[in-house]
Amino acid sequence: MHEPGSPTSGSLGARVPARRRRELLRRLLAMAGGLGLGTGRAADESPPVAGSTPGPRRKLAIALGSGGAHGVAHLGVMRAFESRGLRPDLIVGTSAGAIVGALWAAGLDAAQVEREGARFGLFDAMRPAWPTLGLASNEGLQRALRELLPARPIEALPIPFAAVATDLADGRRVLIDRGDAPSAVAASACMPVIFRPVEREGRRLVDGALVEPVPVRSARALGGVHVVAIDIAFRPADEPVAHALDAAFQMVHILVNALIDEQIGEADVPVRLQLHPLMRGRAEYAAVLADAAERAVEQVWPRIVG
Repeated sequence: MHEPGSPTSGSLGARVPARRRRELLRRLLAMAGGLGLGTGRAADESPPVAGSTPGPRRKLAIALGSGGAHGVAHLGVMRAFESRGLRPDLIVGTSAGAIVGALWAAGLDAAQVEREGARFGLFDAMRPAWPTLGLASNEGLQRALRELLPARPIEALPIPFAAVATDLADGRRVLIDRGDAPSAVAASACMPVIFRPVEREGRRLVDGALVEPVPVRSARALGGVHVVAIDIAFRPADEPVAHALDAAFQMVHILVNALIDEQIGEADVPVRLQLHPLMRGRAEYAAVLADAAERAVEQVWPRIVG
């Protein structure tokens, strides 16, 4: 496990005890992207939603949402599709959804993604980055994906794929569906403050959950006709609010859920999961979350194929 370097005077580390600092990092990282891997189209070629050019019509599109440590639930979505022999025509992911989505689009199956996700942890991918725009670099995420993806340009992936990121300068959505895949996913899962922004073609990109936590609209913009949306987000009621840091996290959860409430209704098949209670009291929860997601997809399967 790698933690950022020694705190300097006036830094976060100087004000917060080490144990609390580690907890802060864990919780922020959990919001950033669950499996610790990261993937992309050149940023200046990725117009925001309002300016996107519709792509070819793709009948079945899967929109995999953000959710940090809940990201392992997306493995259950993969399993449900694999067991029925159905391959999506398009996969779009935000944050943790971009991580899993890129590997799915590359042709890995759920068992492979689970195995490789265990090999590359978020903490193992962190590198000190003070005093830049983030506490740590996520270049390790990109290195992990470079090992895992057989084809690194997004255009070469067997299933069409896109990752959603946010332009830090103007807050606009950046839809990345071509170019270097590892840097695109790293941008989509780049939690501000914790991770240094990912630079692509002159833009500084951060977590797509800030603008589109469940990328339904992006899937439509890329030609998705029948959109299945998977929402695995943290909910405001998932954790008690006892300290100022808790209030900061709560603010993010409230804003993200407000965006989801507004956007997910545009999906043809919305799947909303309440996952956090399943994690309580469990040191190992990946299988439980994946099973819950698989069952949820099975329940709506007639609507997916109908």
